Amino acid sequence: MSRLCLISIGETYIDNLRYRLPKIEHSKYAGIHILTNNIQEVEKIIKTTGFSKKIFLSYLEEKEFNYFHKFYFTLDTVIKFKETVTYVDILRTELLLRFTATDNMSGIHYVSPWGPFILNAALLKDFGCEYFEKGYWNAFLEKLINIKIDINQIIPITEQLLIVNYSNKLNQLKLELKQLELDFIDYSTNMKSVYKKPANGEGLALGYAIYKLDIPLYLLKRQTSYLI
Repeated sequence: MSRLCLISIGETYIDNLRYRLPKIEHSKYAGIHILTNNIQEVEKIIKTTGFSKKIFLSYLEEKEFNYFHKFYFTLDTVIKFKETVTYVDILRTELLLRFTATDNMSGIHYVSPWGPFILNAALLKDFGCEYFEKGYWNAFLEKLINIKIDINQIIPITEQLLIVNYSNKLNQLKLELKQLELDFIDYSTNMKSVYKKPANGEGLALGYAIYKLDIPLYLLKRQTSYLI
């Protein structure tokens, strides 16, 4: 039996937790772990579910949440319990019904690359769209090329749903992400994008770290024909 990680930080995400938490199949999970900045409000929500014994709260210690924190929270949970952990964006909990892990009980499972035209990091060179300005990722890609990394092999991962199996490489994966975090905060604050929180592009950082550490990476099986 696996565990589930959710992030509920800020009014919008706490409101969504209030609506979505009761709809999750609690019996599927050994525990549901929630990272929040408002313990008291989330405790009130939990009391309405009848599953309080299976729900564990963690308080966000950092002054400001950034997108890398969801990886750290998930990895810490896997490492602590040495069990498979599913992370899902609290706004996309319906994905829990649309995707399941493959038969490979190792590595990390994800829903898709960033899009049908961005199957690998090389395709991000000089790329721009409604989400970020042209050339947004060039500095990061050039940094990798300069250390002889084949960016064609790096998958920018859509991280709305991840299933992470325990391995002895996860501590190192967290350290690799820590080393990338400041670069991605810098990109967020000095380049134009639609994302409000710093360190966006975390799926690209995760894809690189997974590639560097040679962690197995698998696509999740789609259970319906719905788009994500």
